[in-house]
Amino acid sequence: MGGWKHFGIGARLAAAFAAMVALLAVVAGFGVIALGDMNASMRTTVEQRLLKVMELDGVKEGAQAIGIMVRDAVLTEDPAVVQQNVGRVNERRKQMSATLDDLSRLIAASDNPGLKQVFDELGKHRAAYNTQLDQLLTQLQAGEFVAARAGLIVTLPAAQAAYFERLDTLIASGRKMATEAVQQAQADYLFTRNLLLALGAVSALLAVGLAVAITRSIAGPARQALAAAEALAQGDLAFAIRAKGDDEMGRMLKAMQRAFAELSVLVRGIQGASGAIDGATREIAKGNTDLSQRTEEQAASLEQTAASMEQLTSTVRQNADNARQANQLAVNASAVAAEGGRTVRSVVETMQGISQSSAKVAEIIGVIEGIAFQTNILALNAAVEAARAGEQGRGFSVVAAEVRSLAQRSAAAAKEIGELINRSVEQVEVGARQVEQAGGTMDGIVEAVRRVTDIMGEISAASAEQSTGIEQVNRAIAQMESVTQQNAALVEQAAAAAESLQQQAAGLVQDAAKFRVEEATVALSRATDPAREPMLAVAAPIAKAAPGAKVASAASPASLRAATTAPTPKTPAVSRADDAAAAGAKSRGTPVRPAALAAAGAPAAGADDWQSF
Repeated sequence: MGGWKHFGIGARLAAAFAAMVALLAVVAGFGVIALGDMNASMRTTVEQRLLKVMELDGVKEGAQAIGIMVRDAVLTEDPAVVQQNVGRVNERRKQMSATLDDLSRLIAASDNPGLKQVFDELGKHRAAYNTQLDQLLTQLQAGEFVAARAGLIVTLPAAQAAYFERLDTLIASGRKMATEAVQQAQADYLFTRNLLLALGAVSALLAVGLAVAITRSIAGPARQALAAAEALAQGDLAFAIRAKGDDEMGRMLKAMQRAFAELSVLVRGIQGASGAIDGATREIAKGNTDLSQRTEEQAASLEQTAASMEQLTSTVRQNADNARQANQLAVNASAVAAEGGRTVRSVVETMQGISQSSAKVAEIIGVIEGIAFQTNILALNAAVEAARAGEQGRGFSVVAAEVRSLAQRSAAAAKEIGELINRSVEQVEVGARQVEQAGGTMDGIVEAVRRVTDIMGEISAASAEQSTGIEQVNRAIAQMESVTQQNAALVEQAAAAAESLQQQAAGLVQDAAKFRVEEATVALSRATDPAREPMLAVAAPIAKAAPGAKVASAASPASLRAATTAPTPKTPAVSRADDAAAAGAKSRGTPVRPAALAAAGAPAAGADDWQSF
């Protein structure tokens, strides 16, 4: 809805009413068209489908009536009755033919192939039925009642049944079409009703939206204009006007916004400049006092700094000598630790060789135990064989017993030696692990000594840097002495700047006397107007700096001279004051006072020096 604000109020109202009229016309036109379509559909359903279905029922009833009249004629066998019934049958057949001919044209014009097929089959069975009926009527007229009775009982019922079956199928199809037409009409009605309701709801919502949008676009700016007028009546020039759009209300708010801006610039420029100059004059006086005190404190600090520098120089030299000695000791300790590390690594390798030899001895003892066990088995087998030999193997049995005893003692000895070797291997492994741990410890010691050596080197380098720093501090003290002399010159410049500011304040007070502004507005403008910031930002460091602090701008005499001689542009407050004074003089038709313009727009050399300071 943001585009509304670019059109006039009359154009908005005209567009809204035109949109509503267009929507009503669309809804009404669609309703008329939909009702016409529904009326045509219902007329087609009633005239071409329901009536024809009813006529088909009449055709079937006529065929049934023809069967009854033929039966009566056959049963009576009266020539007068026969002639009468035959006449009535022919009359009924003409009516049925006319009905079926109309239905044939209707079905031929339709787009339902199934219905056409059923009607064609009906025509075939109708022809067969008419053939049988004509034959029967001929027999009746000729008085052949026996043959007619046979035809009535045998041939005519079959043809009539097939004819009625197709006729019933056609009637069912017609009724189905009529039912579908009714259902379609009902669906069309529901769709049309729902669509009309939806269009009505959309129209209502659009009307409400247009009404709300137009009301807000008119009432919102009106309320804002009323609030701005009340704020202006109360003297609140800081009221924020949000002007949007190009309509009558938007242009009015923009005009009020420009008026507020011009008044704010005028009033705040004069009042803010007066307050800024008044505050700056007080800050200058306070700054002169603080500057004198800091100059004295700075001189005393320079003496203390010189004495401290002598002590610091002696201490730094002693630290440098101690660092060199400690560095040499650290280098020697690193060499000794490296040698110890190599010795420990040699011991570790020796212990590893002993451990491998002990493992091989343990393997040999295992082989001896295996041989003793096998010898014992062989001696046992020999004893068994000697026992079988009897007296002849007795000597051999004694030898086998001795061999077995020797094998058992060898196995026991080998077992004891194996246990001793295993314990030795375990002790060697423990010793090897301890030696490895000692090697790791030595490596850590070597690394620690190396780090100590590096640290001592860094300490030595730091001592050299401290010596360089002391020289820089000495140069800084010389600069501080120069700054102290410059501060004395700045005190004289500040006095000249104070006199210039007093002249500017007198001129601004005379210009500000032409305006009457409430005290609340003056306080608000002084608190929020940034016009006072440039001059207060210059005076504040002098009032708030701690005694003995450095003055950065006085680091070198050349930069100070450049700062004190460079031209300084007018502050925003002074510029607005010049414009306000010139505008006031022109509106009154009086010439602008040269003294006031010189005081406000062209500050003296003292003011330039003070701002640089």
